[in-house]
Amino acid sequence: MSKIKSGKHYPKDLIAQVINDYAGHVRPAKQLADYYGIPYNTVKYWIKKYNKNGMDALLKPRSGGKYITYDPSFKLRVTEYWLEHPEVSSSQISEMFHASRGAIRSWRKIYLEQGADALRKEMRGKSKNMKNGKRKIMAEQAEMSDSPQKRIETLEKQVRYLQMENDYLKKLNALVQEKEHSQKPKKQRL
Repeated sequence: MSKIKSGKHYPKDLIAQVINDYAGHVRPAKQLADYYGIPYNTVKYWIKKYNKNGMDALLKPRSGGKYITYDPSFKLRVTEYWLEHPEVSSSQISEMFHASRGAIRSWRKIYLEQGADALRKEMRGKSKNMKNGKRKIMAEQAEMSDSPQKRIETLEKQVRYLQMENDYLKKLNALVQEKEHSQKPKKQRL
C-alpha cells in the first residue's frame, strides 16, 4: 500500500476497510497502520471511536457537511482545561467536550501564540495571513505601470507591509524566547 499523508481526510471506504480488518482480526492496529500507510495514532483513534460509538459514528458526515461554529467562551473553556491538564490527550479532550481534535488543537495553538483574546474573536472566512499579502504585492509589482508616481506608491505599500511583517516576527520571536526562558529549570544556590 502507498503511504498516505498525515493530517488529511481519509476516504470512508478506507476507514471502513481498516476497521473491518481490525474487527475481523486480520491484523493488529500497528500492522494495519503500516499496511495502509496511515499514522498509527490515526488508526488507534478510529478503533477507539468505533469501539465506543460503532461504525456509523465513524463514517457519518460531519454535521451534514457543514462546519460547526463554536462559541468563543466554549473554545476558551476547552483550551484552558487542556492547559490545566496537560496529561490529557487531544483525543480525550475531543471526547469530553464533543469537538473535533483538529479544532481543539487549533484553539490551543491560537491561545498559546496570540492569547485568550484571539479565541474570543470571531475568526471565520478566508485567512488573511501574510502569505496572501506577499502574493498581492507581487501582483502589484507585475501590474505596475510606467508611471513613477504609481511605482512610488506601490513601493511605499511594500515597505509598510514588510515593516509590519518584521514587527510581527520580532514580537513572535520575543514570545518564544520568553516562553523558553520561563520553562528552563532554575538553578538553586546552596
